[in-house]
Amino acid sequence: MIWAKPKISKSNRNFIFEIFTNANCIYALVFLSTSLTTYFKTGSFSALTYHDLVDVLELNAIYVSVYFLISLVFLLNKKPKNRWDIFRMLFLSGILLLLSSKMIITGAILIFIIHAVFLSGIKEIFKPRVLIPVGIILALFYFSGSKVINRFLIEKNTDVNEVLTSPKFNRVYPWTGTSFRLLQLRILYEQVQEEDIFWKGFGLFASRDNLAIRHKEFNTYYGYHTYNYHNNYAQVFAESGIFGLLILLAMLFITFKKAIKTRDMLMGYFALIFSMLFLTESLMWVHRGLLFVVMIYSILHRSSKTSV
Repeated sequence: MIWAKPKISKSNRNFIFEIFTNANCIYALVFLSTSLTTYFKTGSFSALTYHDLVDVLELNAIYVSVYFLISLVFLLNKKPKNRWDIFRMLFLSGILLLLSSKMIITGAILIFIIHAVFLSGIKEIFKPRVLIPVGIILALFYFSGSKVINRFLIEKNTDVNEVLTSPKFNRVYPWTGTSFRLLQLRILYEQVQEEDIFWKGFGLFASRDNLAIRHKEFNTYYGYHTYNYHNNYAQVFAESGIFGLLILLAMLFITFKKAIKTRDMLMGYFALIFSMLFLTESLMWVHRGLLFVVMIYSILHRSSKTSV
């Protein structure tokens, strides 16, 4: 499908991402406005964070965070930047903090560091035009409330050994994001050992029944019985086998390689974002996630100096 798409000039690519970014800013304004209304009615700061922030459109905070981070990275990579670009960067950064996705926030910080050190130089980091935006973002993080910060701190309660060895849990076990994902990987390991899935997998969307059975055996909270692996690599391996996983890894490797070869930082940041996000979300298992990844992948590769 990538080969069949027409080539896109860099100016057209920037135009596409400019429209995408403006649309995201409008959505962010809608989310913030409706959440502020709820906040003033209830006095609960949770109305401004995580899934509650995007509840007006019944969306998932993680997926919205991905869209906003792509826009933020586009603006970061844009040269030259005007005041409108800087304002949008700060606005989207603030919204990303409120959306509270740990992996997305970590990815954003990592990208800012890479951009500052390798493109601007270490001396540039200490200039006001860099320190002021960073200071504002840190202030937003500090004042965003304990709910956002606690999403990071709660992960230290993960008991890795217990999750990987306990024969059973109870319905009120104190799961964290990390411990739940470790359990899913443990289940995948057991599936590979006990089921004939290494080469061909269960089939598309066919892992759900086996996951549910194993969660019942572990006596986990019933809501988890319908969850996917929350790891795109594990999801692809479980449903498509080792060859499906190798194809996914090859796609990311090719993207990294082309980004380095063509010095296309936007493509490199894209590969980094999704390489990290695939560790915590089965992004391509959901239709909108699959469509988004394929679209961005196609746009970036067909606008690169060398085509796939």
